[in-house]
Amino acid sequence: MTACALVLAACGSRATGDVDQIVVGADPAAWEQVEQLLRRELEPTPFALPGERAFELTHADPTASSWEEARLGRQVLLIGTAENPWIAEALERWRGAPPQVPSRTEVADVWANGQHALVLLLPAEMPEAALRQEMVDLKNTYVQRYREYVVERMYFPEGPDQALADTIRSSAGFELRVPQSYAWSRQRDVLRFGPAAVPEGAPSLNVTVTWQAPIPPGARSEPLALLGWREQVAAEHYAGPQFVEPTAVRGGPTTHRGSLALQLVGTWTAPGSSRRGPFILRTVMCPIQDRMYLLDGWLDPAGQEGHEHMVEIESVINSFRCGSAGR
Repeated sequence: MTACALVLAACGSRATGDVDQIVVGADPAAWEQVEQLLRRELEPTPFALPGERAFELTHADPTASSWEEARLGRQVLLIGTAENPWIAEALERWRGAPPQVPSRTEVADVWANGQHALVLLLPAEMPEAALRQEMVDLKNTYVQRYREYVVERMYFPEGPDQALADTIRSSAGFELRVPQSYAWSRQRDVLRFGPAAVPEGAPSLNVTVTWQAPIPPGARSEPLALLGWREQVAAEHYAGPQFVEPTAVRGGPTTHRGSLALQLVGTWTAPGSSRRGPFILRTVMCPIQDRMYLLDGWLDPAGQEGHEHMVEIESVINSFRCGSAGR
């Protein structure tokens, strides 16, 4: 039997759909048992984007005639047992030891080129209980893959602006990696970054970095003080003031590249205007400089979907490194 007969990928079929669209191949009985858990864990976005989803899940019955088209999705999550034909066909491309139950196995280009198929082997009885054991790693797989996709788009084809990173490091004492298409400005200890050209009516991405020195005692545990700091920066350096309702903010202590940090996410609104959007506010302690940095990433979505843009903003913030000396 030829390779073309074994898999459509060899025949030149291209994967369809976006990287945040997941086709779930499972028989209806299994799907009924796992649907609620999958949607609850994979669909919500971590950002303040009402009505938006991080991932869009679409069920497809592998025993139905529509499966031939559905299985060409760019992201395919296959659920079942090793005896199920759609599972066995995917595992034909797996070169490792036979997967255990339960388990997750990633296979590329099963039915289409550019396809990522994740084979989730679950027992025929009580598959939901077994899925719970795999859910954290399953979610991390999709989130990490989506972030990699966004970062690749951000920096394609020139890569990050290394000259700017060097300039910021030498003049301000920290490092931030942004795309070549970004512009930046500085007013004293407030540095702002964002796309240089934003068409009218398009989403506007913004990242601001500033700091306090010395590090204020107890500042890490006072979210209200940080929101006040953000409000001051917005009033002085943004196009207009931004208000944040503290009771609607989520977050807490975390770490950033091994440093103590605090992250808050929520929604900003512009008083007297309909403008509003999500933000990520992160403080990073840099004891070697005796600085507490404030990184404020915010989006004006202009009425459009914003999840991918927020992942871009988060990726820029994640690139932050404080230096050993600053001015």
